[in-house]
Amino acid sequence: RNFHFIAIATAMYDDPCLKDLPETRGEVQALAGWFCNERLTDRVFTHRHQELAEDPTKAQIEAALRGPYPDRSWRESDAVVVYITGHGRKADGDHWVALRSTVADDVPNTAVRTADLIRGLKGTAIRQLFVIIDTCYAGDVSGGIDNFDNELPETWLILGSAEKNEEAMSFALTKAIQQALIELAGKNGAKYGYERFLAIAAFVGAVRTKLAGQRLKNLHVDHLDAEHVCLPNPHFKPSAAASVLAPRRDLAVLGPDMEEHWTPRALGGTRGWLFAGRASLMKRLIAATTRAPSAVLVTGGAGSGKSAALARLVT
Repeated sequence: RNFHFIAIATAMYDDPCLKDLPETRGEVQALAGWFCNERLTDRVFTHRHQELAEDPTKAQIEAALRGPYPDRSWRESDAVVVYITGHGRKADGDHWVALRSTVADDVPNTAVRTADLIRGLKGTAIRQLFVIIDTCYAGDVSGGIDNFDNELPETWLILGSAEKNEEAMSFALTKAIQQALIELAGKNGAKYGYERFLAIAAFVGAVRTKLAGQRLKNLHVDHLDAEHVCLPNPHFKPSAAASVLAPRRDLAVLGPDMEEHWTPRALGGTRGWLFAGRASLMKRLIAATTRAPSAVLVTGGAGSGKSAALARLVT
């Protein structure tokens, strides 16, 4: 899987009615510090289209959202985080993201409709997506999403930093996320498990406890209890399980158990490979693990080699 982080941030505005927001630069850095941290190893995100984090135009945004590179469109193997920050405006019953050239009195013609950004992503092959809308009135985006002809993928996660009639405070959400990550990485984070990715409910719940003065809004969440590959768990600890192919990883025995219990029995001793014979039994056991599900009972007297045969199968 390929992990991508995109930030759409506007700090400077030509219209004096729209206050400049230089703090958006720090907000982008705060989230990039989580997603693009090399300590995530094979879960690390790459910051794509960095020009979008510096007062982008509508044309730049539309072009960038077509794919991670100019010559490649999005694929199902791409996991994408899109962070949107700056001024959010309400007009014509919709939510809009203000750009540098936006005119406060003519938002529909000079800003970008937030639902259109999501609709553009909806037309791609992306199946693992996390969108964070960190603007005023972000909760109002749900109205535009609800008007789509087809439902969004159930694996998409879209969160807003404020209710539809609520203003968002600078750094409020990013600070809450940073504080939540610190907690998740500490001793208290153990209650959320050691898996590679966080469950949506765990992340949302942890952030909400740190977010003061505004409310984190679920704009599109289908399965709160499910893990999401766009939520790398800071408390993750590499498994001590024996090395196996990915589909069997959840069932793998611990590495120490393999070395101390299974391998010696499979060898038939401690001095080289002594296991021999039992060809018919081994064929029967291998068939049982590769054909339709069924039950197989291995019987025999004490010392007849039951454990050795099963250990041979395991190893």
